[in-house]
Amino acid sequence: LIDGGRRDEAVHSRRAIEIYSQLGDPEREARVTINLGAVAYEEGRWDDAIDLYRRGAELSRRGGNLDVAATGELNIGEILSDQGRLSEAMTTLTHARRVYTSIGQKHGAAFATMLLGRLAVREGRYEDGRALLEEAGDGLSSLNLAIYVGAAKAYLAEGEALGGDPSTALAMADRLLSLDNRNVALLRRVRAIALIRLGRSDPAVGELERSLEAASFSGTDYDTAAALDLLVALGVLVSGVEERDAILERLHVGWLPRPAALVGAAERDMFSRAIA
Repeated sequence: LIDGGRRDEAVHSRRAIEIYSQLGDPEREARVTINLGAVAYEEGRWDDAIDLYRRGAELSRRGGNLDVAATGELNIGEILSDQGRLSEAMTTLTHARRVYTSIGQKHGAAFATMLLGRLAVREGRYEDGRALLEEAGDGLSSLNLAIYVGAAKAYLAEGEALGGDPSTALAMADRLLSLDNRNVALLRRVRAIALIRLGRSDPAVGELERSLEAASFSGTDYDTAAALDLLVALGVLVSGVEERDAILERLHVGWLPRPAALVGAAERDMFSRAIA
């Protein structure tokens, strides 16, 4: 029903959870709970999503399904990373990857590696991030998971834009934009960050406006806030502060990545902006 655009009618999962609980079937109860977490995530209710993923992981472990339990942890780690809770995200994602590896679940292990690579970039460990993202891309490619390969490459371009070679980031983003319509908001933002680092602020503004359009079309609030943040930092969209902060408060995001050129002197050892 949700995939068919009939979200208001998609009210059966709670009843399914009750039935599985009465039947004493924690594994199926876990799957429905984790699906509800995904719905909450898509609707921008990230704290609810974390609670549901955590509950689903606990149920999965009770039912003896370590694969699904690791999926719950993986999803939690992704949100924690986006919120800027990097230490918690590291612990959660590392454990999920360890579980996936121990049970031979290559898809999950590669996805966890990809998220750990993006986390390393956010921590400023660009070389580590590059190595992890390349490893993840190779692993996902070998499993013929083209959608996720595109995400790994987009995160790799993001790492180059933030702390690697901006010219390489531009080339990577251009190549991916010609092939990938799933990560447009991120890739346009990658181009903007690279252009800022190259001293080309005017074309960067145009890229950020395109990123905003793509984020609005796909309904990804995090990407909207990230593009607005850069436009505000460039001094071209003062009116975007309230919208940005409203999104960050709702998602409980503590900071957003910025290139060093836009980080104030008091933040010179960070590449992110603290949100009060």
